[in-house]
Amino acid sequence: MVSSERHARFGLAAVAVVFLLAMGVLGSKALERRLDQANTAPDFSLREVDGRTISMASLQGKTVVLVFWCARGPVSNEYSQRIVRLANSYATDDRVAVLAIDSTVADMNPCALDELRVFKSVIGQNFPMLMDPGGEVAEQYDVQVTPTVLLIDNRGQFRYRGAFDDNQNETVVRKSYCADALASLLAERPIATTFTQAFGRPIRPPK
Repeated sequence: MVSSERHARFGLAAVAVVFLLAMGVLGSKALERRLDQANTAPDFSLREVDGRTISMASLQGKTVVLVFWCARGPVSNEYSQRIVRLANSYATDDRVAVLAIDSTVADMNPCALDELRVFKSVIGQNFPMLMDPGGEVAEQYDVQVTPTVLLIDNRGQFRYRGAFDDNQNETVVRKSYCADALASLLAERPIATTFTQAFGRPIRPPK
């Protein structure tokens, strides 16, 4: 009788262990899927200053350099020519798309659009400037300051996030994070630095 009870308890314990192991495997798979989803760039659809609408989905298969910046931001302005030069160097490379998003605009009023068109012309920007009124896409991408650079590979996965390089003063730059990460990604080499702390103007004032 005692032996039967022991066998029964052992059987229940074995079932419990198998159940817990199965739940652990399923749980880890679910966690892996959540992490994969979190690492995937969310889709958006934003209007460019010339009236076009551009979405992340429309850039599927391309490596995307996504720059959140502010036309009126002093730090963004310090970086404008550097970003334009990077875009120009890949202008004929069909694998790469460069986009700028201004999440500091309050609305799509004609004056704001005119100001941004002038800004694009002055700095020689030949890539899209998208409007993100209210900063909804910035919030979706967890971007706090401008400029912030995100590098997204041709599968839609984040590969770099942070500052364009290591110094606002271009004459003393030692590490070109964005340019180096993009070159490594296209050459299928490991990216040395995948995250840095972006610095600049807050998109929203502190509460």
